[in-house]
Amino acid sequence: MYRSHPHLNNEKFFYQIRNISYRPDWYNIKDFGRANEPVQPIFYCANDRETAFSETSKLTRENSDAPFDTLTTGEWEVQEDLTVCAIISNEEIHKLNEGMNSIKNDFQKMIERINSQEGVTEWWSVFELLAKQFMVSAKGDTSKYKISCAFASYAYEQTGKEWTPSSKNITESSLKSIDGILYASIINAEKGINLALKPSVVDDKKIKLLNAMRATMKKLNEANYIEDDIVICSSIDADNGLIHWE
Repeated sequence: MYRSHPHLNNEKFFYQIRNISYRPDWYNIKDFGRANEPVQPIFYCANDRETAFSETSKLTRENSDAPFDTLTTGEWEVQEDLTVCAIISNEEIHKLNEGMNSIKNDFQKMIERINSQEGVTEWWSVFELLAKQFMVSAKGDTSKYKISCAFASYAYEQTGKEWTPSSKNITESSLKSIDGILYASIINAEKGINLALKPSVVDDKKIKLLNAMRATMKKLNEANYIEDDIVICSSIDADNGLIHWE
C-alpha cells in the first residue's frame, strides 16, 4: 500500500515515520474527510503509488495553478490480514476498474446465495447510496462528505462476518474488528483503489513501512506533468521510527 504526504512547510525530507503516517495532530483536523470526522485521524492510502500521489497532490486533487508540488510517498507492507468494509462502486466505475469489478462480482455471488433472506432489495438501495456518496467531489466544501463520513465512523465500530463463495450463509464463527474502509478512487478511476484505515492498524503493527521516496511533480500544462527531483531513502529504521536519507 502507498501513502503520500505533501511537503507543506518546505521540508527537505521527513526523517520520522510518524511524519508520513496518519496525522498525530488530531486536534488540528478541522474538516470532514471522505472517511473521517473533524479531530479524527485516519490512515488514508492507496493500492499504487500513482493513485496515492494523485489523491494527495494539490495539482491533481485541487487543480491548483501552482507550478510544482513535492510529496513523500511511503510504501507499506501488510504484516497480517486486514478486515475492511468494501464500498461497492457504481456502474460507471466498476466497469472501468478491474479490481473494484472483482470485488463487486464476489459481492453479487454472496447476495445470490442469501437472496432468500429478507431485506436484500433494501440492502442494494443502501449500497447504491453509499457508492454515490463515496464518489462525491467536495470541490472545497467538505460538508459534502458528511454522509460517507457518518457511514465510515459507524463501520469502524463494527465487526466483520466471515463468508466464502462456497458458503450459503454469512457466519459469525469468526468475527473480526473492521480495520477500515475500501473504496474506488475518483481521480484514478481505471485502476485506483483507496483505503481509509484506523490508526490502530499502524499502532498494532499490522502494516510496516518498507520504503519512502520524495518526488516533485512539475506542471507542464493543463494536462501534462513531469516527475522530477526523485530521492529514495537509504533505509528504514522501524524499531526507532526513523527514515534515513543520503
